[in-house]
Amino acid sequence: MSKSFQLCALLTIVVFSLHCAKTNSDSANHATASSTATNSLELSTTSALDKFAQEGCSFQGPPIKGSTNQGGYAFEYESYSGTGPTGACRMYRLRNAPGRLYTPVRWKDSGEIWFDTALPGCPAGTVCPVLDVVKQSIRVQDGRSSLSYGVNKNEYSEDPSAFKRHQGESLAGLSGELPRFVTTVSGVIADAEQRPLPISIRVASYARGAKGPFDFGYEFETGPFASDFSIDLMQKNPRTSFNVTWSATSSEEFLTAAKERELMWVAGPDREVKVSFSYPSLILSDKELLIVRQGTTPIFVTSAPAYVAKEPR
Repeated sequence: MSKSFQLCALLTIVVFSLHCAKTNSDSANHATASSTATNSLELSTTSALDKFAQEGCSFQGPPIKGSTNQGGYAFEYESYSGTGPTGACRMYRLRNAPGRLYTPVRWKDSGEIWFDTALPGCPAGTVCPVLDVVKQSIRVQDGRSSLSYGVNKNEYSEDPSAFKRHQGESLAGLSGELPRFVTTVSGVIADAEQRPLPISIRVASYARGAKGPFDFGYEFETGPFASDFSIDLMQKNPRTSFNVTWSATSSEEFLTAAKERELMWVAGPDREVKVSFSYPSLILSDKELLIVRQGTTPIFVTSAPAYVAKEPR
């Protein structure tokens, strides 16, 4: 997967008419109530969202679960820990409350961004959609996180417990067989006009080799809700309204490989694009960001670790 040939360019995606009508919300409740619990929650809604939503992950235990109700904003947040292809998996979930506001929200810890986005307003008397991010890890621990929301995503803040990547885990120091790293995003976000926008994205990074050269592979996939969704790798589609960039794919090596394959765009749901190339050295970076933009406005950001080409010394 690739995109244009600016130095920071990457994948591009297009989503034309997935918009729903703009929803109204009320701001009746101004009380503060935050809680953390460990009640089990059915995960069927997640697996129903996307065929790849859990990406081989198994979440057997109860989530760390909480809710917030402040300044007219009220939503639920949950984190899950389980097992997966790299050793462990984590899932993060947000869900607005019926009758509540459009909600800008950022949930992260010191090393990762889980959500930097906005939840659409949810009409009273309806079931609000969920938004899930699934990340693969090697080890998991629980600890404090940073949750902020409201105007500029910092009007209100809390520090709930959450499952997160183990602080002793060094992604850059992996040895032996190189695991595959996958990040999936499934659910509904708000677009720049505060309208509900279904989102269904999976990115994967893998590498093979012992001491080099290494064979790099990148995959980008859309899910079943992407009915008007297109991957526009070379920015050749003039109708592009939404684009996705993954900083892991900004290297000259990636862009050259994409250009050599004359990749254009792929429209519709359940599509997958792959790009591969060889390079003498690599590093596994946990600082790569997956960003969805509407025009030039970011409407969704999450961390998505990946193998990247490392310049030899």
